[in-house]
This record gives sequence, C-alpha cells and structure tokens, in this order.
Amino acid sequence: MDYKFKKCLCFPYWLVVAYLLSCSPKEPEASDSQVKYISAYCKVWGFMKYYSPHVNRQFTFFDKDRLDLSGKNPLGQPIIDWDSTFIRIYPEIASATDRTEFNQVLRDLLKASGETVTSVINNTRVLSSAQIGNQIGKFNNIDHRWMDDSVFDQDVTATLHEVENTFQPFIIPRWIQAVDMAGNPDLRMEQPFDDTPYPDEPLRMLALARYWNVINYFYPYKYKIGYDWNTTLDKYIPSLRIAKDTIDYQLAVLELCNSINDSHSFTDSKILRTHFGDGYIPLRVEEIEGKTIIVRIPEPDSINTVDM
Repeated sequence: MDYKFKKCLCFPYWLVVAYLLSCSPKEPEASDSQVKYISAYCKVWGFMKYYSPHVNRQFTFFDKDRLDLSGKNPLGQPIIDWDSTFIRIYPEIASATDRTEFNQVLRDLLKASGETVTSVINNTRVLSSAQIGNQIGKFNNIDHRWMDDSVFDQDVTATLHEVENTFQPFIIPRWIQAVDMAGNPDLRMEQPFDDTPYPDEPLRMLALARYWNVINYFYPYKYKIGYDWNTTLDKYIPSLRIAKDTIDYQLAVLELCNSINDSHSFTDSKILRTHFGDGYIPLRVEEIEGKTIIVRIPEPDSINTVDM
C-alpha cells in the first residue's frame, strides 16, 4: 500500500492505506450502545498497552533482534501480541448485547494482559481517576476519568485503577521509545500493517485505537486541542466502521488526523492526491483577524485578476 500518515510528533506512524482492489458492501451503522462499547474498549486496550507491566515486560528497542522463537524477551518473559489481541477480541465487543456481556469480554482482555480482575470488595484505591481528573490544571494531559464511566462494572473499574495506582513510569515500555537527543516518541516497534489493501473492520478500529491512544498519552498539547479528547472515539467510530472502500477510509483518516487542530499533522497518499488533485492555486493566503486574505501572488501572470 502507498499511504503515508505523519503527525506532529514527527515519528513514522502506524497504518498505511492504498489502492482498493475490490469494493466491499456497506456495513450497517453501529448503534449507540455499540459505539459506546467500542469506544470504551479502545480506551481500555490502549491503557493496558502503555500502563500494564505485564504487557510491556521492560522490552527495549535494542532487544528487538534478540527475541527467540518462543516469543520471549531477553528476560525470558513472554511477549504479548497486543494488536492481535485487539483484533481477536473486537468482534465480541462489537456484538455485545448488553453491559454484562461487554464487561465479561473486558475481563478476558485483562486476563490476556496478565492482570487478575480485582474484586471491589478487596480493592483499596489510593487516588481515583476522578480525583486526578479534577487536577487537570496541574497535570495537564493526565485524565483517566473515563475509568469511572458507568459502562464498566465495578470489578473492571477496580482493576483499571489498580494498574493505574501501581504504574511505574520509569520502566522502559515495549511499544514506545524516545528519539535520541530530541526525546519525542519513536513508534518503530509498532507493526505497520502496510501490506493490507483495504483494512477490514477490526483493523480499521485498531487504527483508530492506536491513534487515539498515542495522542492521549504522548501528544504534549492534547490539553490545548480545544475540546475533550475523550469524545473523539465516539465521533469517528461510525465513519471508520462503515467505510466502504479505500477513499472512504482515507477521507475518514484525513478528518481524524486534522482533529487535533495542529498544522503539523497531515495525511498523504496517491489516492488522496488523485481525489483532491495535484494542482494548487498560486497564491499565498493568511488568516488575519478571522478573515482569509491573499497576501502574495508569486507569479502574477499565472492568474487572471478581477475587481472584487
């Protein structure tokens, strides 16, 4: 596939999309409950990916060539294929008929991550996500209030808080490294899925989950985006879920990429260039006092001028 996705943190990113070889039938739109379950699933999956010591296993970028055939890191600990886990469990999430069934699937996810689901009877919370969320002015991007959403049952919420309260930030995670000198995130450990002509629904949702969680945990200006980032998943799940072909999918990704309101974030592909055209107006424009103003015409003879 020839699809390049770059964003403001300046690292190679996660999903490449290209030519659609055959069209797929349009899928039915997700119900409100399905959107809520998928959204919550994406958040739990990403949180466990970056916070759970059982998922990270202190795996470093320099260890990648030292994995043995049994899928263990240099410490002899098993490596969890977290993307495959998302894809495997996703159909159960999307087809969950009620809150009880949804939370049972989440228990399976927590078990896959190595966590033991904690009974609220035996759980003591040090600091709730709601309390942390109330201090956004102090911690800026730290916001785990979603853990207390009523979509989760008490045991799942308690388990998430236990992972939150025992998180060790100085353990080097498997999935994210720091670029030398600059210090910005390096996601080269992520599988690119660059040989998939047109992602099926679970993979499209994985793309959304990856993007949302990377922005949520590693974008330094998330608190200045201008709206609650927690609402983004609910907005984009329907369009990405029912995207019927490559252009539908890429346009949805383009809109998602622009949702952080940062001009350093952009999406590019041959499909999009063909869709929008390769040409551009030979003008330089700027936004001045809320109005779009032509400030320069580099080659005046290249356009016809008219009185306005």
